[in-house]
Amino acid sequence: MRQATTKDIDKIIDLRKLASQASLSHYDQKTLQAMTDAGDKNYYNKCIDDPDVVVIVEECDNKIVGFGCLGLKPGRIKDLFILPNYQGKRIGSKILDYFEKLLLKKGKNKIVAWARLSSV
Repeated sequence: MRQATTKDIDKIIDLRKLASQASLSHYDQKTLQAMTDAGDKNYYNKCIDDPDVVVIVEECDNKIVGFGCLGLKPGRIKDLFILPNYQGKRIGSKILDYFEKLLLKKGKNKIVAWARLSSV
């Protein structure tokens, strides 16, 4: 696991789309497109450059297979996506554990996350 860089943004966006498409296949095409297009380059550039946001990527065989984005001030998970073929391998749990320890270190005792029903 490591901090994301701006060089990772295209891979992060592709990962987000693949993970979203796999878990949201029950939506109509227009809704699915809107949901998968939510994270763009500008959004992730801002997140990576913001000192109050942490973006983490998890790699396997030099491939980004999961990522998470945490807003430090509110302690809110903005994103947590894992490639479909890597789900169920505790990658998301590993990222969440990292976020929890980071927030505890900063004196925060609460994490807020919104999730799609298909992700729970």
